[in-house]
Parts: sequence; structure tokens; C-alpha cells
Amino acid sequence: MLEFYFDSIGKPRSIKSSELSLPKDASPESQALYYFARIYLERYEGVPLPKIPNLVEFGTIHNLQWVIAEAKLNQAVELVEADEVWQGELLLHDVINISRKIGYNSLQGRAYRWLGNAEVQRSQVQTSLKHYLTAYDLLENSEFEIQIAMTLNNIASLYMELSDWDRAKTYLDQALKGYLNSQEKYDNSLFLAIMYANLSVINFGMEKYEESERYFEEAAKLSMATGSVRIKHNSVSNLSQLLSTLGKMEESYQLAQACLDLPNPQNLKGMKASCYEAFSEAYLQDGKFEQAIKSANLALEGLSETASAETKQKMDLYLVLIRANQQLKHFEEAFNALELLRNLEKSFENHIHGDEMINIKLDLEAKLAQKELTLLEAKNALQASELESQRYREIFYFFVVAVIGFWLFRYIRQMNRINEVLAQENTTDPLTKVHNRRFLPNWLDNMARRSPSRRFALAIIDIDYFKVFNDQYGHDLGDKMLMHVARILDEATRSGDLLVRWGGEEFVLLFEISHADDCAKTLDRLRLAVENNNLEVDSDSMGATISLGAVNELSAQTIKQEWDKWFFAADQALYDAKQAGRNQYKIHSTS
Repeated sequence: MLEFYFDSIGKPRSIKSSELSLPKDASPESQALYYFARIYLERYEGVPLPKIPNLVEFGTIHNLQWVIAEAKLNQAVELVEADEVWQGELLLHDVINISRKIGYNSLQGRAYRWLGNAEVQRSQVQTSLKHYLTAYDLLENSEFEIQIAMTLNNIASLYMELSDWDRAKTYLDQALKGYLNSQEKYDNSLFLAIMYANLSVINFGMEKYEESERYFEEAAKLSMATGSVRIKHNSVSNLSQLLSTLGKMEESYQLAQACLDLPNPQNLKGMKASCYEAFSEAYLQDGKFEQAIKSANLALEGLSETASAETKQKMDLYLVLIRANQQLKHFEEAFNALELLRNLEKSFENHIHGDEMINIKLDLEAKLAQKELTLLEAKNALQASELESQRYREIFYFFVVAVIGFWLFRYIRQMNRINEVLAQENTTDPLTKVHNRRFLPNWLDNMARRSPSRRFALAIIDIDYFKVFNDQYGHDLGDKMLMHVARILDEATRSGDLLVRWGGEEFVLLFEISHADDCAKTLDRLRLAVENNNLEVDSDSMGATISLGAVNELSAQTIKQEWDKWFFAADQALYDAKQAGRNQYKIHSTS
């Protein structure tokens, strides 16, 4: 029965219908393995699920802790896929606690991988990456190679979100190699569909369009054989968007409609949003701007029904609204969508449209100004049917007539100010006011060029138990604590050091060192500064501690060229500091 269980995950397509029966004399352990295998066969291949008992109760009755843990993992997966992310995360923490106590590392690793998936749905990129790395550590020495490949694929997906195609391809190549070269000869259509879909996106990002289309067609075929409703919708929608980008409009429309026609037996919320998104992209590409706007709004309406942030998807939809409204000269509506896009960018520092957003804003500012001046000569030409759509411009009409000279001067000055403010916003974290990660590449370039002989330490700083603090006191106090810790760190560093908010409760610090022990002294000084300075809120005094991980004695050029290597080394040092009890630092050797 154990082989049947492993095959249900690794090679479900190889299982024959004659093997689907449960032996009458099966022990409780064998029964549990059978029931779990049937769950995975339904998930991966759509094999109908027989009536099975409540496996948490089953495990409790027979005193099988591993059964309770795996049953809760499956409940958590269903909750996450149904967009009940918070409830799913609570169950996943139960799974981690149980599996840790009984030494079931591979199940603990699977739970951490799904924690990463849950954080992705909440657009917490940095936190999800940390969970994936923990999962990889737990699974690395196991014989469950397909779970290792799944984790590497998840890491690749994160880099795809950041449009870092080279890194994404590196991790996906490792995932495919582990899957295809395994002695187990894996044959899981769902996982292979996901990897092919990711390969398609990566190749598209690298402008290899023929390869991209080929991989996605294969992914779509495989996904239709799975039991995952979400995968089916996403695959068809993504292929539709790919075809519209390639100019194959008729095929794109057909697939978008096929996506809408797919069944949704569990009535999962927001499931059709990706279908309407595919329509919006196709209509935009085809010059049908009114239909593009309507479809984008339907997609956003669908996403509003879900608890997941879906930040990246919303940003893409707002870009459709901006571009379509620009083409229709509906500049007010374009501006409204632009403001929504800007707000999303502030909450998702890694998204890829920052520069594009600035260009769009400047372009819209110029076009709005031109439109206002044109109104001076077109007052009597307005038609009654246009009055509603022109209301925004008419509000300013007489003001422009009265003070046109001053307004033009003000406009030019405002444009200069917008350029300055947007450039500053683009490299500054809006909450803590320290630099964000966009500032880092230029800083490293300058340091590598100006000071090639200077030595630096790279440190990652994490506020201990911040999620617990956030859950207990709420996001408002959580934000105050973030600002408080950022201020302390900023004040405790030198003017030539670089402090960056990396995401969530995590900061990155680059600082110069002259002697071997400078790194340890600096890290301990920062740790004590945070520990000894409480946040005062009304009559309450709230403390925090930090854990720090670092690598030492590197040149700026080395850090720049081998960023992944040294960042992950520092992150591992941070992990060691947390495992050792938090409120301390660890330094990994660079030799």
C-alpha cells in the first residue's frame, strides 16, 4: 500500500483501474495510505473520489499522529485553493507542529511549501521565499524527489513574478532535471503541466515566442487531464493571453470563451476572473477598447470576491484600463486607474511596472494639459451627449481662461516636481522612509566603480515574532513598530552605510568594515539599539528584538556579481540565528 501511496503523487497516470480497490483485511495504517492516495489521484488526475471517512477522526481513533497531520495538510490545501488563506495557514502550523514532534520531515517540508503558496496568494513574496527555502532544507535529504522538484518550481515562480527570467529558469531547470532524471520515473500530469506553463512564461519573457507557445500548448493539454479546477482555468486563460500577444486573435478569443465555459463545481470564488482578464488583454490588443475596459472591470469584480491579494493580477488589469482609456481619450478614468495602480505598487515593492507607471503618468499629465488648452478654443463645439464625460474638464474651464498664463507656469513647475517626487518614491519605502530594493543596484554600481578596494558586510535583519505582534495588536501598531525599528536602525548606521527595507519585517544592510571584528561589533550594536529602545504608544511601552545574519569582507563588485550566492548565505545565517533562539546574530564565512 505504501507503493500505491507514493505512486499516487509521483506517477498517478501509471496506476491502473484494477488497483483502485482497498483490500478487505487492510490495517488502519494501510487504510489511511489508501485514502490519501485516492485524494491525490483525484487531485492530480481527476480520478473520482470514493466515500472516505474523516481522516482526522480516523487518525485520532487509531492513535496515528502522522494520519492526523497529513489529513490536516489536505484540509489546508483545500482551504488555500478555495481562497480561505488564513484558515489554511492555521492548519498548516498544526501540521508543522505535529510532524516536527514525530520526526516526519518530509511532511513538515510539504507543509512549509504550502505555507509559501499561501503567502504568495497574499503577495508576501519575501516571506513565501523563506518558507520555500525551509521546505527545501527539510526535503533535501529525503527520497521524495518530486516534492523537492515542486519546491524548486515554486521558487522559480517567485522569480517569474519579479520578471527575473534568468534566475527563474535556473530554478526551473533544476526542478525539471530532478523530475525527469529521477530513477522513480515520475509521471504526474498536473505538476508537469505547471512546469511547462512556467517554461512558457519564462521563454516569453526572454522573447522566445515559438518555444513559449509550444510549451503552453503542451501545458494546456496536460492541465485538462488534472482534477484541479484552478489549474484548468489558469492554463486556458494564460494560453489565450499568450496567443493575443502573438497576434492570433481568433484563437485567443476562442480560448478565453472556453475558459468561461469550464465547469466550477465547487463554486470557487473569483475563478472566472482570469477568463475575463484574457478577454481584456485580447480586446486591448485588437483595438476594441470599450470591450477591454468592460472585461477588465469584470475581472476586478471577480477578484474583489476573494480574500487573496492577487496584487500582480490586479496591476495588470489596471494597466489594461489605463491604456484602453488613454486610447479613448478618457483621461480622468485613466488617471483613476493609475492612482489605484500606484497604491498597489506601494504595497508590492517587487512588481515590474514601476518605470512604466512613471512614463504613463507623465504622458497623461501632458495630454491632460493639452486637452485643457484645447477646451479654450472648443467651448461652443461641445455636444450635449458629451456633457457628462466632459464634466471634469468643465470644472476647470473658467479657471483656465482667467489665469492661463499662471497655470502654464504652474504646470511646468509641477511637471518638474512630479519628476523629482516620482524618482524619490521609486527608491524609497513609503512606510519606513528608508530605501527600498530598487535603490540597491545603483548603489552597488557606484561603490564598485568608486571604491573597488573597500570591504563590506552584507546583513539581513528580521524583527522577531513580528507576525505574532501583528496578529495580536493589529496592522496599525505593526506599521508603527516597523517604522520605529527602521528609525532606530537608520540612526544607528553611518551615513555611508545602506539600509534597505527588503519586504515585510525584513531589512538588508550593507556597511563598510575595516577590521575583521567590525562586522560582529556592528551587528551587536544594532541588536542592542533595538532591544533597549521601546516603542511608546499612549501609556504602553512595547519592545522588540531583531535577529541578524551576515556575510563578511566582500567587495561591492563581488556582492553585485554574485548577489544570489551571498544573499542566500546571509539568509542562512539569519535562519541559524533564529533557530538558536532569536535576538542574536550569526556570521557565515565567505571563504
